[in-house]
Amino acid sequence: MVDRIICHSESIRDRLAVEFLVKGEKVAVIPHGPFFYDLPPTAEQTLQSFELDPREMFVLWQGIISPYKGIDLLLEAWHKVEATVEDVHLLIVGTGPTDLLDQIREQIRSLKLQRVQLHPRFISTEELVALYRAADIVVYPYRAITTSGALATGLALGKTIVASDLPVFRELLTDRENALFFNPQEPVELANALIELLKNALLRERLAENVRKMSFGDESWLSIASQTIECYKFVDPVELWYKN
Repeated sequence: MVDRIICHSESIRDRLAVEFLVKGEKVAVIPHGPFFYDLPPTAEQTLQSFELDPREMFVLWQGIISPYKGIDLLLEAWHKVEATVEDVHLLIVGTGPTDLLDQIREQIRSLKLQRVQLHPRFISTEELVALYRAADIVVYPYRAITTSGALATGLALGKTIVASDLPVFRELLTDRENALFFNPQEPVELANALIELLKNALLRERLAENVRKMSFGDESWLSIASQTIECYKFVDPVELWYKN
């Protein structure tokens, strides 16, 4: 019934056509904008509640906890990371259903992981930005995705990124240019990507620098605004008035 549909990626436009028989000309693809990138730097005490040692590296997973986001894959991969790299921690930060949180805790126990911190709570935007800015690597081990606000935040803050090799991510990222990709069916590939980055500071910085060159901040929102205006122009208000 609608005159126009907005989605965030070309791959999702293709799915709309296949799964819902939506005509391509009715769909506008407008990217997901970044959040929080323009907040001022946060004081160091904001991170004290996370018990981070500034002398050690840490990898960040952040978001609303859900099965498709692959925390179980990440923990399986982390078992190899812990056995290979010293002085690095994994932070899993975000809220989620109690049963999933219990599964995560049980997996941490069963794998005997020693350097994983689980913070199952809502965090403020100030804490979120402080964590992203302090993280050495941010990881997106998703099994599937339609769009990702967490990725938009990582891009806007110029982070070193490890991500599943999925169509939506490939629209923004290029393997070994501004991220490292891995097959989400192969946790060992995720482990190897993390280990390579943790051992190679030059590679971490090169990937992050290429992310920063994307200017995924104010310029992104200006482009999104222009595309949104063009989308609304698609429907002639006079024609719409007669139709109704």
